[in-house]
Amino acid sequence: MPKRKLLLDVGCGDAKSCIKFAKEGYAVIGVEKNSAVFEKAKINVNASEEKKHIKLYNRGIREMKLNQKFDGILCSFVLMFMPKEDCLALLEKFYAKLNPKGELLVKMLMLDDPMAINSKQNENVFFPSYAELREIKEQYKGTLKFKLLRDNAHNNLDFPHIHSVGILKIIK
Repeated sequence: MPKRKLLLDVGCGDAKSCIKFAKEGYAVIGVEKNSAVFEKAKINVNASEEKKHIKLYNRGIREMKLNQKFDGILCSFVLMFMPKEDCLALLEKFYAKLNPKGELLVKMLMLDDPMAINSKQNENVFFPSYAELREIKEQYKGTLKFKLLRDNAHNNLDFPHIHSVGILKIIK
């Protein structure tokens, strides 16, 4: 059998994306900091036929040593929950850990998102403006899309709402 490509799923949540990528032929490393969510991820992975292709870690990505290179890194809705400097340092770290032709996909809530508007006083979060995300795109010669996504009530937004999302794709 050919060797599987290696994917890092940062903030893998309940690991459903890990399972999906394992079914598509990847070996997946999933990282989830939230212990309660990590327990759900373990249950989902253990119930999956793909469990032998998935490793899960219950820790924050800033504390994790990345000793290998990856063919893909997926980072969905994680980087905005840290200061801007940490976010930019992690993007640099992720880029350095990509194999040639490896892909980094980052999804972030934008500055005009309802969650960002509610978090404006907090310096420990980074909801980028469109201009800031464009700068990052240019630095890494990536591509960028902006989307509006409908979401149900959750967290401190107790009503259905629209999220403003920036999707950055970087190929090494």
